Amino acid sequence: MQDRIFQDIDEQWYYRARGNDKVGPFSSRLEAELRLERQIRSWNGQWSFKLRPKFANPFRASRSATRQT
Repeated sequence: MQDRIFQDIDEQWYYRARGNDKVGPFSSRLEAELRLERQIRSWNGQWSFKLRPKFANPFRASRSATRQT
């Protein structure tokens, strides 16, 4: 994450997002770090939501089917 945050010639802080997009300016390095962290959490949340299965695994036997009487 450290390599994404930089200070430009205008002495403002920025971070690089996906696609090498420059995001900012921010008044401090800390502010840029916090915003980048929030952005990464947002990306991770989107991906984990998309990868979550809608239904249980149909190939796994249910407990009632494997229970012996």
